[in-house]
Amino acid sequence: MNCNIGELKLIGYEAIESSSSTHQCDALININGVQTTLNNVVTYKGDITPFVSSFYPRFANVKGGETITIDGGNFGVDASLITVTIDDKDCHTVTVSNENEITCVLGASSMPFPGHYV
Repeated sequence: MNCNIGELKLIGYEAIESSSSTHQCDALININGVQTTLNNVVTYKGDITPFVSSFYPRFANVKGGETITIDGGNFGVDASLITVTIDDKDCHTVTVSNENEITCVLGASSMPFPGHYV
């Protein structure tokens, strides 16, 4: 049986302690609750894989609206292809200064906060 895949979304991250420039990984596929593992079908290449080296500010207002700057590399230059999510909230107005810097406006947090509510 063959089928066409309309969209593939990679979620998460993997920290790899290796001096190798490439790394093979398994793909975990879940279709209608049936899970399958495909061994060694994803290859990470260090020279093209995006990475984050720093971001600032480190703390932001829970109400959102603050501009976040993310430094790293291999982000690409087309902002329409970049999605930034922090604590399950989308960052809006993504702009790319160059392949190594992204800025975006942080959305409001939905996490509960201690204190008094009106």
